[in-house]
Amino acid sequence: MTLLFFGAALTPPRMAGFAEPDMADMVWTIAVARLILGPRMNIQAPPNLSFDDFPLLLSAGINDRGGVSPVTPDFVNPEAPWPSIARLERETARAGFQLVERLPVYPEYATASSRWQTAGMAPRVLATMDAEGYAREGRWAPGATALPPPTSPFLNIRADSAVLSRLARMAAAGDRLEAAEIVRLFSARGEDANDILAAAHDLRWKTVGDVVRYVVNRNINYTNISYYHCGFCAFSKGKTHEHLRGHPYDLTHQEIERRAVEAWGRGATEVCIRAASIRTTRARSMSSWCER
Repeated sequence: MTLLFFGAALTPPRMAGFAEPDMADMVWTIAVARLILGPRMNIQAPPNLSFDDFPLLLSAGINDRGGVSPVTPDFVNPEAPWPSIARLERETARAGFQLVERLPVYPEYATASSRWQTAGMAPRVLATMDAEGYAREGRWAPGATALPPPTSPFLNIRADSAVLSRLARMAAAGDRLEAAEIVRLFSARGEDANDILAAAHDLRWKTVGDVVRYVVNRNINYTNISYYHCGFCAFSKGKTHEHLRGHPYDLTHQEIERRAVEAWGRGATEVCIRAASIRTTRARSMSSWCER
């Protein structure tokens, strides 16, 4: 990462008697740094030190605003107040980009935390980042019992809304998307993500209307003995894990039938019979029995 700090000269540095760099100097320095260091380098310039001209920094080549505090002043340069987060969002969007909060560690290092963080730090990084390595918005995560927080309003200016709109139309029409296009849809943020949600809502409404369906079912896990140790389910066990999550079991056909009848008596109309990874002969036996 390259940090480019431009601020008022403090005494007694040897440069205190020199004139302050103007905006042209800042833009030139950032642009040259980008050209020399290449497109993958993170170049940061604080927005408060360029005052009302900070949108120019994006056009010069920065990709990071640095630390912005909504509650404390810049103690190094207290005469330069932070611009509000809302203003940063607005000006960043007008330049064709989205402002996204990151962690103290950059996304490319957060997603490879086992390599770049210590064993004690890596779990904390993983717990506070999203799928792309940026800061998680709130404490909600998939699998949590609490409802996710309501979506925040986003700006209506997007960098590639035309591309995402085209991909959303293709998906809604049933056209096959390439892997990179699917990844692009899943990585949408801000108003782009809201557009995708709206497209999905329209498709659902055109397909099934306003009716939301569900089925009463019962899952019957007829064995917890696994031979492949895939790690997919939480109840499987191998020969060396008999002490974990209860004793190993393998239900008889009669017990499976009893549980299915019990489910029917409680209003279920669907039974899902599944198990850990088992031997092929056992799987064929279960398949033939279910067909009968």
